Order: sequence, then structure tokens, then C-alpha cells
Amino acid sequence: MSQNNVLRLLILNNSVNDAEIIISKLRNDGFPVRTSHASDKDSFMEIISDHSFDLLLYSTEFQAMSISDISNAISSTGKDISIIAVSEKDSIELRTQVIADGAADLVCNEHNGHMKLVIDRESKNRKVRKALRMAQNAQSEALKRCQVLLDSSKDAIAYIHEGMHIHANKKYLEKFGYDSVEDLEIVPIMDMVSKEDQQKIKTFLNKYEKGEAKDNKISLQMKDKKGTSECSLEFSAADIDGENCTQILIREQLENLPVLEDELNSLTKKDIHTGLCNRIHFMESMDQIIAKNKDDDYEKSHGLLYILLDNYRKIKDGAGITAADVYVNDVADLLKQIDRDEDIICRFNDSCFAILLYETDVNKTMSMAEKIRMEIEEMISDTNGNTFTGTASIGVFMIADASSDSQTAVNAADLACTEAKEKGGNCIHLHQESSSQKDHMENLREWQDLLTDALSKDNFFLVFQPIASLQGEITERYDIRLRIKDQTSDETIMPADFLPHADNFGFMIDIDKWVISNAIATLALRDNSDRDLMFFIKISEPTLLNEGLIDFIREQLGFSGVNAEKLVFEISEHIVISHLNNAKNFAEQLKGIGCKFTIDHFGSGINPIQLIKHVKSDYIKLDNAITCDIHENTESQQLVHSIVESVHESGKKIIASHLEDANSLALLWQYKIDYVQGYFLQEPSTELDHDFSGLMI
Repeated sequence: MSQNNVLRLLILNNSVNDAEIIISKLRNDGFPVRTSHASDKDSFMEIISDHSFDLLLYSTEFQAMSISDISNAISSTGKDISIIAVSEKDSIELRTQVIADGAADLVCNEHNGHMKLVIDRESKNRKVRKALRMAQNAQSEALKRCQVLLDSSKDAIAYIHEGMHIHANKKYLEKFGYDSVEDLEIVPIMDMVSKEDQQKIKTFLNKYEKGEAKDNKISLQMKDKKGTSECSLEFSAADIDGENCTQILIREQLENLPVLEDELNSLTKKDIHTGLCNRIHFMESMDQIIAKNKDDDYEKSHGLLYILLDNYRKIKDGAGITAADVYVNDVADLLKQIDRDEDIICRFNDSCFAILLYETDVNKTMSMAEKIRMEIEEMISDTNGNTFTGTASIGVFMIADASSDSQTAVNAADLACTEAKEKGGNCIHLHQESSSQKDHMENLREWQDLLTDALSKDNFFLVFQPIASLQGEITERYDIRLRIKDQTSDETIMPADFLPHADNFGFMIDIDKWVISNAIATLALRDNSDRDLMFFIKISEPTLLNEGLIDFIREQLGFSGVNAEKLVFEISEHIVISHLNNAKNFAEQLKGIGCKFTIDHFGSGINPIQLIKHVKSDYIKLDNAITCDIHENTESQQLVHSIVESVHESGKKIIASHLEDANSLALLWQYKIDYVQGYFLQEPSTELDHDFSGLMI
């Protein structure tokens, strides 16, 4: 069965065993499923942020989150995921409650046939919703293009129904001396034709409507505001607001075409005052991205910011329109400096901007919104010796596969902006479908305080995930992961939650150095034992670009006396590609002091094998997208087999991370993968207690 027919399923319950039972039932019922499992809120939030699913099965015994909480979390990502509640017993009262809370239905574990029918129904419903969104989006784009072309056309165009005008473009109105379409409506086309040719057009229209006309063109004497002139009319079938009608085109001479093209090229591209793109171009660009999101294989989200200048009206009324324009231009220049090349910034109206953050998750979107809010608050605008300051209210909406069109997205961001304004302004607000809002550290200043405390008070702690050899090696390899212990709630905060904020606030270098020094200290404590340990440590982009990194590693090794060969440093493939020279130098410097180097998320780029010819690594870690469906996807199997052969030919070892099931393990061993890592082997733990002798194929 093709990959597009695979049911992407997220199971949320307290027990992995119960999840396995459900998976087994579904596979026995003929559903090809690709499943993920979450047993607590943190893992759910991490999974739902990074992946898209068709359905979510929710155990009614799950206490960590309610159905309404889950529905709100899904809504905040903009994804289209139906929730099906699963219980041990069925009842009308429970079914009513779960549906009211946001579930599509309730199924009972004992009723396998009912579960199969409900899952099949909701899967089909999702496909129908997706097809509807795609059709609506295509229709919306087509109508917009038609309207733009109609309004900008140098030819006079009108639409008639039963001989009466129902619509016309600007050129037609100008030609015949009407100020608006409303003035033209219900005016007979006969009124535009000279008396001598009225019978001629009656006869033509009669034959045309019956399909008996030999041609769709006719030449007539038309009466316009300049007098009577010979015109060539072309007729064609059309549709206006669902009503069948006839389009009339009075074509201009072709010598006007170059002028038309020049005007079209400058049409709806840039805002004259700020140089940013204007509203029409922004909405069209956003519709193109939303259309791309309809693809099942495309799982990226995008952030939309709607930015209202709180003080614009006050500045305009107090200092005049010139001062207000200077202030708006200064904000526009600030936004140009902050945004990435792939993002789109728009002057949406007099006091509002909109920004589309391309391929950005909700955490980074909220971080960017907070950064912009702070920058606008600190900005000082100067005109004619007078200085102005102001603030902004920012609405945030996440665009994902459930987003229908650009107008819907902007409306949602505008509503969120209104919420921010009603809170007093100078703040940000994330749109959610439900009015029930959760404040779980959404305030970016709280994140900044938490990260500052984590560094200064050692609230970070390390966890270790084993990397086991499939070739019988006895070295104990561990991948180093990071967590934060929230001292106020005693909860563990996952890296997917805090790292985006750490990156935006500039904490990554300090955090990476904390991990390096504490990992080396952990090795030093066990240096006198007979265990052969090796730690894999991730390095972020800012840390790679930090000139003092190698000196810091060398210094920490000198203080501890730890053998440098016990450290392997990992950098993601996309960072290596973006900073190739820095990565090459870092790998060579690591070799010089005795450490090893790994390229992480390998295979996500266009030509990964070419990359390892430039950057000398000791290991490579396969990207999860390559191995996640290897047990059922022949393309993934062929790709892994090809990569393994090439990597081994270059003398490097290869690691498959994110191992999730025994079937994948058997295939990875068959393809001669050197090492595996993942939750199937062991989840990250604070203890270095994995039994490396226990892996059997």
C-alpha cells in the first residue's frame, strides 16, 4: 500500500502495552498504521509540535490532560487532527461529554467492529476536509487572479444576464460614463448600442443563447461617453457569484499591451511608503504557502504575526501625518533588520504590519513576536527634532495543514491582536479556536527568567540515552540530553520547549558550555572504573560560530584529566551545510586534541554523500525521516542501504537514532548499521545503567 494510505496515528494513554494492543487490533483490521505514543503532557506537546497525524486516540483514563486541553493544543498548532476517545465501557453520558469536549466520537475497547468503523469514517472525513480546503483554496486563488486581471485589464469587460448588466470592470465603466457597478446594474446592454444596430444584437444574442451563432464575435456601433464608435465584441459563457451569465469583451488594440505589462509588473508588489510588500502580494504569497501545506508529505508549520502600532493614532493626531509616516517607516526598517530572507513582511494598512514566518514552529514564532514587541518598545523615532516612542500589540496564528486560506489566517491573527490590545497593548497573544486559554509560560519574559535561573542556579540536569552496537562492541556510548527542573512546579521541562527560547535570547553558547563541562565532569567521576564510556554531545549553531569553543573544550579536558577520545561532538547536517568552513575547521581542531566528530540528522540534505567528502567525521547519524518508516517503506530501505554502503566505503561508522520497533531493528542490522539509539532501546535516563550486553537480534 502506498505511503499516502498509511494512517498516521497518535495514541495518548498511560500504558505502552495498551497502545500496542490497539495497534495490533488496527493492523488485524487491515489498517496500515504509523503510530506515535505519548504517556504524559510533555511528550504529547513535543510530538504534536513536530509531527502531523490523521487521528488521535485518547484513553478516557488518561489524567494528565483533558480532551478540551488536547483540542486546544491541537488548535494552537493549526493542524487538522480528529480526536477519538477510547474507554473500557460505553455509555450515553460519557459519549455526550467527550463529544462536547471536542472529540469526534467515543469507542469502547470491547467493540472492535465499532472502533474500526469510527476510525474508517474519521479518516475519510479528514480526506474530505482536506480536499475541500484544497478546492476552496484553488477557487479562492483563481477568483483573486481573475479579479486582479479584470480590474487591471485595458479592455472593457462586462457581464450580462438576460440582457441586463450585472458586473463590469473599471475600463468598461469609464468607457460608458458610469461611476460604479451599482449605477450600471440592471441597465440593458441595448442602451449601449446605437439604434441602427439594436436589431442586429438582438438577433445575435438570441442565436448565441440557443447555441446557434456561428461565431462569438460581432461588430457594432456602440454609444460611449465620447460618442458613437465601431466596436468589436467577443461573447463567452461566465459565472458571477454562482449565477450563469455572459461575458462581453470589447478588446483594445495590441499596441497597448506593453503598457499593460509594465503596469501589471508594478501592481500589488510593494507599499510605496515603506518598500515592504503590500497587502495583495502578501495575501497571494500566503495562499501559495497554504496550498503547499495541503500536501500530506509536507509537515511544516508557519507563523503569522499581525502587528498593530498602539500609538499610531496618538502620534498622527498629536504631531501630524508626516510624523506618523516617519514612525511607520522606522518600524518598517526595524522589521527588515529582524526578519530572515525567507520571511515576508507586509504593510497591511496604515497602522498595521503582517509577517509570515516561513517554516517556523509555535515556539520560535512566539519568540520572534516577543523580540519584535521588545524592539518596537525600545525604538526611538525622530522627526524635526521631536522624538516619539511607542508599543505594539501582536496577534499570532499558526498556519498548518488545517488552515483554509489567507483571509481566514489573517482574521484569526487579527482576533488574537485584538485580544492583545484589550489586555492593555504592548503584548502578544496566540490565537486558539477555544476561548479557554492556557498560560503555561507563554510569557516570553518568564522564559527568559527561567533560563537565566537555570544557568545561574544549576537547574539544568543531564540525561543519557544509550547508543548500542549491532556489531558486538563493548564500549558504552551515550547520547547526552538536557532537561530543566522547574523549581516552582517541580516539573521537568523538555528541550523542545526551552531551546527555541534559549536560541532567541542568545543563551545557546552558555548552555552548550554547561553541557560540555558537566558531561566531562561526569566522565571524570567514573574515570577510575573499568567501564569504557563515550559521550556524544550536541553543538548548536551559535556555539559552532564561537571562536573560543576549542579552547574551552581543551581547558575542560585539562582540568579533568579525561581522555579526549571519550568525547564525540555532534552538529546537525543543515548547520554543517550552512557553515561549511566553520564545520570543517571544527572537525579538524577536534581531531587535533583527540576528540571525535559526528554529523547529526544526516541524509536530510540534497547530496549528503558529497558532504562527508568535505567534512571529516568519525560517525554519521541518520535523520529520523529516513528511518521512521523503514520497516514498511521500500524507498526508505533503498535509501538507507545506499547511504550505509557509501558511508562505510569512506571508513566512517553509522548510527540510526529514533529506533522505535523490533522490525526496524532487524532491518537496520541486516543493512549493517553500526549502532542504534532510540526509545525502543531505552528512553533517556539520569543513570548510566544500560545493559549493553543485552541487545539480541
